[in-house]
This record gives sequence, C-alpha cells and structure tokens, in this order.
Amino acid sequence: MIKNGELESLAFQHGRGKMENISGFVTALRRRKGLTRTPEPDPSPALQDPLNWFGILVPHSLRQAQASFREGLQLAADMASLQIRINWGQSQLRGLQEKLKQLELGAT
Repeated sequence: MIKNGELESLAFQHGRGKMENISGFVTALRRRKGLTRTPEPDPSPALQDPLNWFGILVPHSLRQAQASFREGLQLAADMASLQIRINWGQSQLRGLQEKLKQLELGAT
C-alpha cells in the first residue's frame, strides 16, 4: 500500500527532479472502484508460539528454554538502552568539559 508521502516521493523520482502536481492523481486513486484492500490474515496466538508446534504435551525443558531466551532478549535490549544512555552522558560530559576549558582560557 503506497501512502500519500510515498506517492509524492515516487512522483518526484519519476519526474527526475521536478515535483509534479499529483493531488488530482491521489484523489483519483482514492475514488477508484474495483480494487479493494485485501484483508491481511490475523496471526492467531497459536501460530505465534512455536511451542505449540509440538502439540499439547510440550516438554518442560522447551518451555524453560523459551522463557530463558525471552529473559535474555529483554536483558540484551535493556543493556543496549543503557549503553545508549551512557554514550549520551559521556558526550554531554565531554561538551561541558570543553566549555569549561574555554571559559578558563578566556578568564586568564
């Protein structure tokens, strides 16, 4: 499905640098009949959990492994978030240290 912004981008690329007036084209596309959006199938919860592939009697070790993997994935995401915050803090500190040096040089 092409959104309005994407369509404008495509028209811009097609016009080789010239932005064409496509508002009428967009309106015509929205009013057209015949082609309708095909509904995307909703993934059922049973298909989302791979443990259900093993039937009703899933080994306990598989459930534990899945839980450990999910926990590890959450920890990895938390660590990445913390690393970003640390990098931001370090860059702020460097900027403040540079400003302090400039102020000290200007005062002498």
